[in-house]
Amino acid sequence: MPDDGLQLIDVVEFETSQPDVTYEYVHKAYVGYRIRYSVPLYDYRFRARSCVGGPFRYDITDHVIGAAEARTEPFGEPTFGTMLRGHMRVAAGGLGEAALRPGDSFWYPSHQRMLAKFENCEIATVQLPRERTAAIAAAGSGIEPADLRFDSLTPVSPGTARYWQSLVAYLGRELIKPDQQAPLRHSALLQSTALDMLAAAVLTVFPNTSMTAAQVTIRAIQLAFRRHLDTTPSAYLRRVRLDHAHQQLCAASPGDGVTVTEIATRWGFASPSRFAASYRDTYGVLPSHTLRS
Repeated sequence: MPDDGLQLIDVVEFETSQPDVTYEYVHKAYVGYRIRYSVPLYDYRFRARSCVGGPFRYDITDHVIGAAEARTEPFGEPTFGTMLRGHMRVAAGGLGEAALRPGDSFWYPSHQRMLAKFENCEIATVQLPRERTAAIAAAGSGIEPADLRFDSLTPVSPGTARYWQSLVAYLGRELIKPDQQAPLRHSALLQSTALDMLAAAVLTVFPNTSMTAAQVTIRAIQLAFRRHLDTTPSAYLRRVRLDHAHQQLCAASPGDGVTVTEIATRWGFASPSRFAASYRDTYGVLPSHTLRS
């Protein structure tokens, strides 16, 4: 697959069963992040998978431990976490506290310290460049880029939280896998568009000053996507999922046991009939035809 401009996104993995090694790793990888262990450490494990080289950073950290406490200095770039497993309670001064369970998302404060108490946590983290995020906020609301500030730990509503979780899940499927030819890891167009979509999403999902300036709504973000990319966030994500399903149907070999339903489910299409209809509208044939050809 040709590289059309951006550096290849690579996946770097780190794993240890030694708490002191974990401490040194997270302190260097996430500047100012310090862990304190408060219980005997049985069956301890820490694993990190980090996507590096692209326009945004995506990490999954898996910490198997009975109980621990972490303190962070302010993060320089907008950083957002989603709980995949475990429980955590976070507190950040005037921003209050939040108890987080699997599926919940939160913001790492970029202007004050945060305290987190957690156990057996797997967390997906997305870090975006502040300059690009602020530019999109300015374009959508008229706010000065320097005035962009996120001011709450958690999403504005359950609906926006679910939308953010779907994007995080999509990134995980596309980036944290051994396929070196995954399109998002090579394509400048896909990486740039994904960055803009992520920035627009966090401006919609997490309370920030651009909302106050212009009462930004999901509809406003959709209109901005339509104006700049001639699509909507959900339509873009659906087309990307459909494209990957098409690639896997084309790559399947006779007799390998792969089915249309399996591939459709893998790419988030819960209804086989709707998947078949969308596929036919896009490619002119049914997915079963592609699989057999």
